[in-house]
Amino acid sequence: MSALEQIHSTLDLEVLPQALFSALEELVPDVACTLDQLDLKTGVTTELANARILFPEQIKERALELLPSHPAMPAYIKGRRGVIPVTDCITQRQFRKTPLYREALHPFGIEYQVVVTLDIPGKIAGMTANRDTDFTDKELALLGLAAPQIALAYRNALTVTRLKQAAARLVPAPADLQQIGLTARESEVLQWAIQGKRDREIADILSASPRTIQNHLRSILRKLHTETRTGAALEAFDRLKRIAR
Repeated sequence: MSALEQIHSTLDLEVLPQALFSALEELVPDVACTLDQLDLKTGVTTELANARILFPEQIKERALELLPSHPAMPAYIKGRRGVIPVTDCITQRQFRKTPLYREALHPFGIEYQVVVTLDIPGKIAGMTANRDTDFTDKELALLGLAAPQIALAYRNALTVTRLKQAAARLVPAPADLQQIGLTARESEVLQWAIQGKRDREIADILSASPRTIQNHLRSILRKLHTETRTGAALEAFDRLKRIAR
């Protein structure tokens, strides 16, 4: 439960990696974590690490160069998600023959790896748990239970980031929102929701009861075919974009 609290403790995309690292440390003792991404369009790789891994810059660059050849990559590309122990993909003896192990991992005492996949559009991404001793069945089971929550937390943070970026560019006026099928009052409610206002705050602004605001939000979600106010905001932006074309 403590790990779950860490996983869902923030929607700030910049803060989230450290929260996820802390969650993995709760589940697996003495683990060193990285968050690695390969952009499929540009081929650019990026990596963040927790405090247990302090790679020299030269080693870090080499590890990023070798990321596309990571042993778990074929399984990921074929659609495997969740937890991928490296030893599910190749034997430990084969792993120790790879340039990734010899040049980037072994010098720092890293002998075993488990990848927890992330679903990021346009990228191959995952959190890698690294350790000098093998992972037990119990630890793998705990990571397997946490993996969907980690992926969900990252998706939510990405969605909120997209919403904030869109809202920073332009918050639609109520009159604009009426073009996508909302009533005048629903448009006002959604406009404030896009700006991050809570039900009570919107009620105070519009001189209405929280229950009335909740009813308007339920109607908005139904009309926009979404289940969350974040989804409603993104759907509203998409529909307005289509209208503008």
